[in-house]
Amino acid sequence: QSISIGQPGETSPRSITITCGRTTVSGKPGVMCDGATSGFAKGSEFLLYFRHQGESSYTQGSVRPSTDASGAFTWSRKTSKKLYVYFTSGDAVVQSNRAIIPAN
Repeated sequence: QSISIGQPGETSPRSITITCGRTTVSGKPGVMCDGATSGFAKGSEFLLYFRHQGESSYTQGSVRPSTDASGAFTWSRKTSKKLYVYFTSGDAVVQSNRAIIPAN
């Protein structure tokens, strides 16, 4: 479930929803997340946070996916480990749902 938080002067609340799953990334086991947003301008960047099973805190990823004209974005990573992922808006006000991708 996404968290929608409006900013003063906005006509519609902003939201981020992600769906993630296993795939092949450059010939290796990996994950891919598809993001759907509303209330964000084309080109808006998002911050990625992830952690592997057994880690106690999330790490901010260096990649910042951005939205296309329809408000969608994608992100992928090579890994066969269990991964927990979520995204926030560039201003860290809006957070997506958390996706849990099982080990390969």
